[in-house]
Amino acid sequence: MRRMARAINRSERVSFLRDQDIELQHADREYASRAGSNNVHFLLPRTGLDTKQLEYLIGSLEMSEELNALSVYAWFHYRALSKISLLYNESLRIKEKQRLAIAALADEAFAQRFLEDVFAAGHVAGTWGSTSLRKGTHDYYNEHGLETTTCNGDKIVLLGDAYMRPEEAVEPAEGVRKSIEQFIHASEGRGDLSHHVYSQINGTGLDLATADSLNICSNNFKPLSPADAAIGCSLYEVIKLAPIPIELNQLLISDFELRSIEGTIFDSKSFYLLMS
Repeated sequence: MRRMARAINRSERVSFLRDQDIELQHADREYASRAGSNNVHFLLPRTGLDTKQLEYLIGSLEMSEELNALSVYAWFHYRALSKISLLYNESLRIKEKQRLAIAALADEAFAQRFLEDVFAAGHVAGTWGSTSLRKGTHDYYNEHGLETTTCNGDKIVLLGDAYMRPEEAVEPAEGVRKSIEQFIHASEGRGDLSHHVYSQINGTGLDLATADSLNICSNNFKPLSPADAAIGCSLYEVIKLAPIPIELNQLLISDFELRSIEGTIFDSKSFYLLMS
């Protein structure tokens, strides 16, 4: 990260990103193949201009829709709240509380990784097409930016990932703050969720000693609803800050131009199927 902060031009920034990808690939031989296995890091595409904000949010969380960044956030945030609430509601031994707290923190950290993805321009615009086309779209919009609207109706300009500026960090920082606040309140038995009884159906397989085991690379759909209706208002307080994808034909550059970008990126396609 210090090297990224010291980058003085695009070449140095891109060089850092590629070096980072190579290091991750050496550490994890399945890094590239997992990144292209599904659209879990992206928002679902919006198929028409008449899709309303709330309708889009609800649709993203439905079991019938493929895994996406919003649904993964909702799933793991709910699991984290389910576990950490037991610190207040259950009489546990110290070691059990320690394991419980670590497992809940792991779930919440994983949830926030996808919450942050939601605010990256390339993750908003890059859902359509083949893996290589998604990669080209992802990289282009992260660097050059995308104008869209948040779920609560605010106009917003996004960059993404390594290109995000302080002004683009305001909304994701507020979402992360609200999410952590809910997590802390649940651990103390207070806040809007203090009397919420977490669904035992959605809690099937809830292991207090380990982080949630849903494999987002091998699963394309959610095995269960990520959260029951009673928690919907609290969840909405976080995800209403998220941007809404623009319709495909509104993208700022053409499919032809994207394919030109793709051609320059994917001479070594077997390796560069990477999405951060």
